[in-house]
Amino acid sequence: MVVIWAAGALIISAVNIINYIRFNRFIKGSSEAKSFEIGHAVNKIKSMLKIKGEVKVIVSRHVESPVTFRIFNPVIILPLCFINRISKEKLHMILLHEFCHIKRKDIFYNVLWMAAKTIHWFNPLVWAAYSNYAEDVELLCDELVNSYLSKEQSFIYSQSLIDVIRLSKNQVNLPAAMSFCKDKSKLRKRVENMLNPKKKLKAAGGISLLTAAIMIVACFTTACQPTPQHAIEAAYVAEIGTETQAEIES
Repeated sequence: MVVIWAAGALIISAVNIINYIRFNRFIKGSSEAKSFEIGHAVNKIKSMLKIKGEVKVIVSRHVESPVTFRIFNPVIILPLCFINRISKEKLHMILLHEFCHIKRKDIFYNVLWMAAKTIHWFNPLVWAAYSNYAEDVELLCDELVNSYLSKEQSFIYSQSLIDVIRLSKNQVNLPAAMSFCKDKSKLRKRVENMLNPKKKLKAAGGISLLTAAIMIVACFTTACQPTPQHAIEAAYVAEIGTETQAEIES
């Protein structure tokens, strides 16, 4: 069993590492978005969110939806088709969303989840927990974006989500990355949630969900460990002793 687990974990790790290296090579060959409008929007958003450090925005034909890539020296990658087919105001909203991921450190937590999925690749409950976590992260990020917008701007933001649906394809999973559109069906739910808002999520709820997920992972880590032989023998002796005591009392 240990050999099977190790083989599965090794394969998943190898795939993630290869994808990371390959994608990193792709973006190195991509051009940085140096237009005045994008540069002005980036500086304005960084000041508004109080984000320090350099964040590059590049344009690439290797992505189908906006992506924030890497924990350190993060890069926001915009699809080439977006530059001429989406308004500057909506592009600003998309950049704000990606910068909110950076502010919330969602990429770091996503990498932790990747490690958990690699270790527990055999457990479907861990994968299901990650899927729910990823969906809630996007909802929380949408909520953070809306906290900086007026009602009119929130409507434009919802329209930008619709444009992403129209222009994008489902984005493949990438290591150390947060994709704007991993699943179009979930992106539709986000639009519906914004147009028909229910009870708003709170940061405490997101933290509780993350804590619960970590507890689930920790629980399965313990459950997967073999029971030591001496513990089994001790339990057996205790059980025999209990039965003997019951016979004496009777």
